[in-house]
Amino acid sequence: MSNWLMLTLFLAIVFLAHMLEGITGFGSTALSIPFLSVLLGVEIAKPLLMLYTLFLSIYILIRAYRDIDWKSLAVILGMAALGLPIGLLLYNRLPREILMITLGIFMVIISIRGLLFTFGIVKENGEPKNWLLLLALFCGGMIQGAFGSGGPLFILYTTQKIKEKSRFRATMCLVWLVLNSVLLIQMQLANQLSPEMWRFSLYGAPALIAGALLGNYAHKKVSDAAFTKLIYSVLLVSGMFVFFNL
Repeated sequence: MSNWLMLTLFLAIVFLAHMLEGITGFGSTALSIPFLSVLLGVEIAKPLLMLYTLFLSIYILIRAYRDIDWKSLAVILGMAALGLPIGLLLYNRLPREILMITLGIFMVIISIRGLLFTFGIVKENGEPKNWLLLLALFCGGMIQGAFGSGGPLFILYTTQKIKEKSRFRATMCLVWLVLNSVLLIQMQLANQLSPEMWRFSLYGAPALIAGALLGNYAHKKVSDAAFTKLIYSVLLVSGMFVFFNL
């Protein structure tokens, strides 16, 4: 693959993934890491996407910080904080393939269930048990610490607790800002942020900015009902993409 083709693919992936994250507040890492890991290697792709998500979150929060649901945020970060250090400690010991397959299947099931409910095909019989939602947050913290992709389990909780699109997006962006800051600091202290990662982060900056601007504009045009359907659709595609990253 020529350098120009690789760069073009890289920019296209960054633009599309972060445009979707600009609309929904999540999904860029799960959608793009299978492709960027092939193009750049996972050692570059993982911290690069964390860095991009951090900058995108800052941009969104500057505009929408008033929409943050502080109560839900405290629960998400509290449970994730319990799981995050476990994931960091067990990074080289966790059975990655089995764990990611389980996560992918879980994401597909949850997203299909959500789509059936939002399209009115199946009637919803109340929320999942609260302890199951809290367990999902804890496991999401573990997976976020180990692989940087625990977001879908956070989404499971947030879709049940926050129904308004702007509050959902702003709250999730602050979650990513906090968690990715912690992980990037940890990676910097461990000398895991390579010069190549910083170089590619500069290459992709125009695509990130364009995706963020277009995604933020589209977010304002999407209704709450359509937003919920989009959330579950992105989650479904993210779940399927997990299998490409094994």
